[in-house]
Amino acid sequence: MTVSSRMQFTFQACADLNGIWETIAMPSDRFGSTNAEHLAAARNFVDQFEQVCQLLTLHPEMGPPRYELQEGIRSLLFQRYVIFYRTRGNCVEIMRIIRAAREVDAVV
Repeated sequence: MTVSSRMQFTFQACADLNGIWETIAMPSDRFGSTNAEHLAAARNFVDQFEQVCQLLTLHPEMGPPRYELQEGIRSLLFQRYVIFYRTRGNCVEIMRIIRAAREVDAVV
């Protein structure tokens, strides 16, 4: 097992995270909840996501290999999303973060 010391995100993973944050923080359906509740939920998502990322840097092999997608790719279920990542030397590279219900064949 290799302990990774760094984490980096692809441009696509950053775009995925931005879209997820916007979906949580600014939903199109504003009935029954306040903006403050949505922002708190988005902050909570970010806090939990950061904890998972810290775990990945310590245990990069915790997600199962996804050989059917591409050699070296692993995935990890996080809430309603799947984090696709790979290790490169001492770095964990987050490639995509997509909804778990989405078809993943052409995602990575």
